[in-house]
Amino acid sequence: MEKRIYPQAIDSVVMPEPFGRQIFNDAGKAVAALQALYDRNTKFLRDSFTALAAGGDNNKRYRAFYPEVGVTTTSFTQIDSRQAYGHMPTPGHFSTTITQPALFERYLIEQLRLIMRNHGV
Repeated sequence: MEKRIYPQAIDSVVMPEPFGRQIFNDAGKAVAALQALYDRNTKFLRDSFTALAAGGDNNKRYRAFYPEVGVTTTSFTQIDSRQAYGHMPTPGHFSTTITQPALFERYLIEQLRLIMRNHGV
């Protein structure tokens, strides 16, 4: 792996404001929140790159993250385990980051709706 050596250390990391966890009972609203976070963070990066290209401060690092969705289940639920998605095989916390939520909107809504229904979360 390439080790990058800068003439001086870059100590400043600029990121969008942290966004706290939210709890949703509606899959559509959850996906809308994912989309809003994704749009906010990608806009932050685009604006930062544009400012940097226009001669902005190159002694900073700019960082943003994909939004994360997580589900915690506490019991084994009897459902049709032949389903390809929409269920959790065991109790626990499951999470993933989501990129391009608008592209996968219908799938995400269906997936989250099934998880909410099947596991009562």
